[in-house]
Amino acid sequence: MKKVPTTYLGIDPSLTSTGFAVYKGDEIETTRLTDNKLRGVERLVWLRDSLECAIEITKPLPRVACVEDASLYSQHRSDAIGQWRGVVLVTLADLDIEVCMVSPKSLKKFACGTGNASKEQMIASAKVRWGLTLSDDEADAAWLACMAAALKEPVLLASYQKAAVAALDRPKIQTSRLVKRVKIDI
Repeated sequence: MKKVPTTYLGIDPSLTSTGFAVYKGDEIETTRLTDNKLRGVERLVWLRDSLECAIEITKPLPRVACVEDASLYSQHRSDAIGQWRGVVLVTLADLDIEVCMVSPKSLKKFACGTGNASKEQMIASAKVRWGLTLSDDEADAAWLACMAAALKEPVLLASYQKAAVAALDRPKIQTSRLVKRVKIDI
């Protein structure tokens, strides 16, 4: 029986173009979740449903996801993007997927060897690694998925990538199997 490679996720949350990547057996598949017409709760519901659908068609279901965290000085629509990140984290927890939040600086260091790499450098490094021309959101998601794999299994990495992974703060997120849900009768 042939062993099925484990799958890993990378998610670059954005209100207008969320990058989503699946890393399996050193291959990468990417897409973007885009819809610029919806706002507020309707957008969050659409994004959640789209994310769930993208994850649930991934076989086998991923074990780990790396999600890009907000940049330290990001204030542009910070409330709305924070709500979306919360939806991402709850969705992953409900699907029993372990999560590691990755700062933009750590992601850039992993992908390019420097924490201040440009979007163009991130895209170029993904092209070299996988031979694909990706959007900046997809390139970020691809590198995040690769980082998720590096957290759990031996992946061929450059020394700067090993250092970036070793520096990650990896708290375990409780999954829904571990969280006791409380029913409130009104």
